[in-house]
Amino acid sequence: MTGGQNLPAPPGTAVPTGRHTASPPVLPPPQPSHTAKPRRPWWALAGTAVLAASVAGGLFLTGTLPLKNEPKATTAGQVVRSAAGWQSVAGVSVQRGDRITVQFVSGEWTANYRTLPMTGPAGYDANADKLPVGTKACKVKGSAPYGALLARLVGEEDFPVHTVGRRFTFRAAADAALQLGINDAAGLCSEDNKGTLTVQVSVTHQS
Repeated sequence: MTGGQNLPAPPGTAVPTGRHTASPPVLPPPQPSHTAKPRRPWWALAGTAVLAASVAGGLFLTGTLPLKNEPKATTAGQVVRSAAGWQSVAGVSVQRGDRITVQFVSGEWTANYRTLPMTGPAGYDANADKLPVGTKACKVKGSAPYGALLARLVGEEDFPVHTVGRRFTFRAAADAALQLGINDAAGLCSEDNKGTLTVQVSVTHQS
């Protein structure tokens, strides 16, 4: 062969064209995308369990147990007239074991407007008993001050008379009606009485 001459390639031999063809890159298969979910801390899970157990067990968020047989109180206002004797308290019912509280609110009265000054629920002092109008015969309760506020229960039994003064609390021995009055017997003794007292009566029922 002569220099500089290109001889034809033998049959079956690949002839280079002068251009290189790049093969497509081999990519890894796409991976499924997973969105990371935030994990709840263990103390949050524990708190949820405790709350669920508390609700199921009857606990409140305050951490106190629900009260059972909670006492129910009935309250009523009453005006007690000095010249009317015993007066029943309207708006309350008294049952055995109830706690009764009578509390003075306002007002004044007198057991004899001719000779005695106005006084409050505590009544007069010991000197009033020495006056002619302050005789023991007119007292409803001999050991209580003359003109004091009194309370009693009325029913099938004989109940004691209580000296209320400004405030008094006692238990009901049986089902009965509550009455209030002045320590000055009704009738001739109370004809010269004047004035009224306003009190608040509270009856707490044990259910």
